[in-house]
Amino acid sequence: MTPFEIERLPFSKEAVSVWAQADPRHRNWPVVYLLGDGREGGPSANSTSDVYVGESLNAASRMRQHLESVEKAHLRSMRVVIDRTFNKSVCLDLESYLIRLLAGDGAYRVLNRNDGITEADYFDRSSYRESFREVFDQLRADGVGSYTSIVPRTSTRRARRTTQFLEGPIPTGICCASSATSMPCYLRGGSAEPMFTSRTWPFAST
Repeated sequence: MTPFEIERLPFSKEAVSVWAQADPRHRNWPVVYLLGDGREGGPSANSTSDVYVGESLNAASRMRQHLESVEKAHLRSMRVVIDRTFNKSVCLDLESYLIRLLAGDGAYRVLNRNDGITEADYFDRSSYRESFREVFDQLRADGVGSYTSIVPRTSTRRARRTTQFLEGPIPTGICCASSATSMPCYLRGGSAEPMFTSRTWPFAST
């Protein structure tokens, strides 16, 4: 498993502005991100939640572009997958992986207009793809993906080109709220750790 972390924060101009300055990688590092409408993990039987999956080398700049988009004006939450070993090829692969899983979930309307770039080989791809399951498990612990999601795991024997479908347990986790005043947090091992303190996060509720 690669050493990834998932950062969660409200999808707003104020939150993104503060988040952009918290880590140089927020402005200059290959990442994968998910934007949601705030109903992740709890859509009703008669409705679906909207989600958008993307990748970028400058997440902060890309978020500002999305905030100007009319099509994404209703989105409220943002999650960013960061890993010090990521490169552009890995992020394109993970983006496609997550799009396909969420599109097949049944509880989500994926706003992406395509499935991303698929089946492009790159160095050590098999090892990275083993960690993709861990990324999705962590996202499910944070409420992304339904409890019945069937998660594909690519066989480590790349020559076989087979895919096994596993339905795993939902990891327990503690989630931050997705309101505009929520403090961004890291998600590690199924629990949430604040990214800021109450003194350094200017949008905390009083």
